[in-house]
Amino acid sequence: IDEKRYSLRGVDIKSKRSHWQLNPVYKEFIISPHAITPDNVEKMFSRITAFDGKWIHGYPSTVYQFCLALKEKNLLLPSVKAVFLVSEKLHNFQKDLIEQVLDANIVSFYGMSERVVFAPSTQEGFTPHRCYGVSELVDGEHIATGFTNDGTCLIRYRTGDCLNGELDSDGFVKRFESFEGRWGGDFIVGLSGSKINMTVLNTHSELLNDIDKYQFNQSKLGYCDLLLQTTKPISEQKVTKIQELFQAKLGADITLSCRVVEGITVTSRGKHKFIHSNLS
Repeated sequence: IDEKRYSLRGVDIKSKRSHWQLNPVYKEFIISPHAITPDNVEKMFSRITAFDGKWIHGYPSTVYQFCLALKEKNLLLPSVKAVFLVSEKLHNFQKDLIEQVLDANIVSFYGMSERVVFAPSTQEGFTPHRCYGVSELVDGEHIATGFTNDGTCLIRYRTGDCLNGELDSDGFVKRFESFEGRWGGDFIVGLSGSKINMTVLNTHSELLNDIDKYQFNQSKLGYCDLLLQTTKPISEQKVTKIQELFQAKLGADITLSCRVVEGITVTSRGKHKFIHSNLS
């Protein structure tokens, strides 16, 4: 795509005193994923609109946070006609909000920086492109061989991802409906060994309207902390109601506790994980 873009990915910002920078080589306006808050977006907004970008390239979690900020500050970005989401699973609640805030087409795909798979998303699911590589399933794990990486040719590379896939007559993945990253990091695990992912926990409750970010943090089987990050003061009663909301979704196999924190850590590349597990 040759149009100007907004980049909301794990790209380093050279100036520590700024939350954005321009990259004229790629015609992109880079926004730091670590700095996306309603106030920061409002401060940058005149620069953002002046750039007049036509599409957004970013992680679903980061674009979601960006859209939350736009919505809170009642800011519109009509120049954007497409949103290209990469590197993370796109949850329905993220897609719904992005569509609500940005009147733009959303395109998502499953891929890896190792260049072993490229699978665009369609109504039927994700379909690996055979000219890019081939994918196999071994005990549920995605094993991939790439054809395009001249620097390092990876053969039957263990991706660490779990696919819910359909195989063709040759035994390769023809199509898959969903994926979970890096074996269990996207699950909350109950006392009985049951696994609950973000699809189950998806909610559009108004109780979360003042919550900037939230994360389920698990370090003990059957127990989980729900961390809430917000720039607005919220009452203990509201925290209790949020806890009850998600406890009902988790069921009796998992005990949930909820608390407000000053910040939720993102990955070094700026990705926000809705579920963080320290289970061994």
